[in-house]
Order: sequence, then C-alpha cells, then structure tokens
Amino acid sequence: MSAIPGLVHVDMSNNQLNGTVPKFFSELKGLKVLNLENNELHGVLPFNASFIKRLDVVKLGGNGNLCYNHSVFSSKMNLGIVPCDKHGLPVSPSPFKESSRDNESESSDYDDDDSGSADIQVRKRNIITGQTRLFLV
Repeated sequence: MSAIPGLVHVDMSNNQLNGTVPKFFSELKGLKVLNLENNELHGVLPFNASFIKRLDVVKLGGNGNLCYNHSVFSSKMNLGIVPCDKHGLPVSPSPFKESSRDNESESSDYDDDDSGSADIQVRKRNIITGQTRLFLV
C-alpha cells in the first residue's frame, strides 16, 4: 500500500485482522482516514504524534490488546485504546473489548520511540466523497 501515494482513506474495520499494526501506514503522506477498529490487533501502536495529528479520523477501538506508548501520546487524547506498560502490553483491560489477561502492572513506562511526547487531539471531520478507497480481500 505504501506504493499508492494518493491513498487517503483506509477502512479495514471489522475484518478479524490479527497481528501488529504496520508502520508503513505512516508513510502514506496523503492519508486522512485510518479505521482499524474491531479487529484482533495487538502490540504497541507504531505511530508518532505528528502522524496521528495529520489524520482527520483515526479509529482503533475494539482491539483489546493494542496499546499506545504513553511517552508519545498524551492521556488526554482519545485513541480508543489504553497506554502500554513497560512490557508493551495494555496497562489494563481495554474498555472497548473484554480481556482475560490479569492486570499485572499499573506502571506504564514503556518507551521505544524517540519522537518525544506531545499533547494533541485527534480531529474528527466528515469524510468528503470522492476519496480513493482500498478494500483488501
């Protein structure tokens, strides 16, 4: 997909996708909408604050084992996922999906990104018609 520079809308929601979120989404310079909600994604969100700030819509909820690096994103920002602990795991079960994993640590000092922290808010706007859509089967 990184070979499609004009791609502006990616909606892969409700597809039972599993694995980690690919970092190449952040290489899509024209991307404005990223919807990955309600899948089985896990791990640390690989994006920095400037990428999320560039998006008009980002939906990540419903991925119970997906979390974000708290040193990169402010807790004031609502991504629909919880911060990671020092092991790169969600600090508590996601409110968006039930998890059977016990909460072993409230400490959230996981840090694998050098982009620094930033207080940002995700802007939500109406989607303009005529955008390029990519559907993966």
